[in-house]
Amino acid sequence: MMEKYEAAVVDGSHSDDVYRIVHSAPGEAGPTYINLGFYTAKPGKESEAKEFYDDVAVPVYDKLKADGAINSYGLAVPAVHRDEAFTHMGWYSSADLATRDVVSTAFDAADAARSEADNEAMGKRWAETFEPDGHMDQVLMVVHYYNGSGGGE
Repeated sequence: MMEKYEAAVVDGSHSDDVYRIVHSAPGEAGPTYINLGFYTAKPGKESEAKEFYDDVAVPVYDKLKADGAINSYGLAVPAVHRDEAFTHMGWYSSADLATRDVVSTAFDAADAARSEADNEAMGKRWAETFEPDGHMDQVLMVVHYYNGSGGGE
């Protein structure tokens, strides 16, 4: 059995991450896709990054969730640090990849609803809080989901 495992797996290709959830809006159904956004707060600005998320992202995600466009969303920070370059990982789950366009449109609409002065202040706040090159996105397809409520998978 070990020989089969070693033949199928590239040594060192697996690692586990441990995160602390700092904001969560769970959903009812199991996700099909999880859309991740990784952000790097400037040193000493970690709490400001959470506040920025609460002020800017949560209202948009709350509406998307209420409308049924997304299933769940949240924000996490690494609890066990390895070599990750990010400080915050935002995520939302969706039934399909087309939802990415719906989410982008919702954030564009939120920008358009704010005044020019408010958007300028938000841009300044972003620049003071986050590293300019510290952003990366990833999309995961869920192939197995178990919600822990019992009764099987």
